[in-house]
Amino acid sequence: MVIIHVGAELTPYVVHRDLVCQCSPYFKALFLGHFRERTTRTTTCPDVEDADFRRFLGWLYNPRRDDLASRLAPHIRLWTQRFSCATLLRLYVFADAYDIPQIRDDIVAHFFDVMAVKLSLPSYGLINAAFARLPANSPLCRLVVDVMVRYFDESCEGDEDRAEREALHEDFLLSMMMKHAERNTRIRGDALSVRYRLFIHHYLEEQIGETAKGLRSLTSADERARDKVLLREEEDDLGSAVEQLDIGD
Repeated sequence: MVIIHVGAELTPYVVHRDLVCQCSPYFKALFLGHFRERTTRTTTCPDVEDADFRRFLGWLYNPRRDDLASRLAPHIRLWTQRFSCATLLRLYVFADAYDIPQIRDDIVAHFFDVMAVKLSLPSYGLINAAFARLPANSPLCRLVVDVMVRYFDESCEGDEDRAEREALHEDFLLSMMMKHAERNTRIRGDALSVRYRLFIHHYLEEQIGETAKGLRSLTSADERARDKVLLREEEDDLGSAVEQLDIGD
């Protein structure tokens, strides 16, 4: 057993060492490596909220957390569905800081389902919070950028949305600019056959990504039909864009 002191009050939590080391290379190096924590069997996580650490423990001691079907299929990936987007973002930041790739993958899979399948775009507040606390090249930030580039529609915004947009994080804006530049390069290169589709395995870190690549049951017949419509719309948009570009420049 090890003791992890959490939050500003350094609340002690007793955790099975083998479990926490199995899921986190950070804790494995800390408790099984050449640090003094190997002997003291105690450490601190002062930047983590107690409630979020308890959520982590609930995940850690969940007997189904290693089951691929539970992790990939949205209708039975229950643990992420209990929490708000803001809570899941905090858990992702925790998993990023303490290197827990399975939690990062589970949360990215949840956000992929919400954003790329159900087309519920992230709020500007969530975008700013993600880019303020995570590297711009993290899988979650990359997913946010790709979703906004692919599905954002200014006509759906209200006055408050437009006001919030003025305060977007500069790293997000830079990432959006680079993604649009990449798409324009494809257009200028006459690469219209390269369709801008989003696939879950592009954002997963562990071997689960290879499983997701071939898991056809994740996409229903209705979703596949919707994708075909979106692809036709994108081809029309790309064709219009080509007409507006001066390919000779």
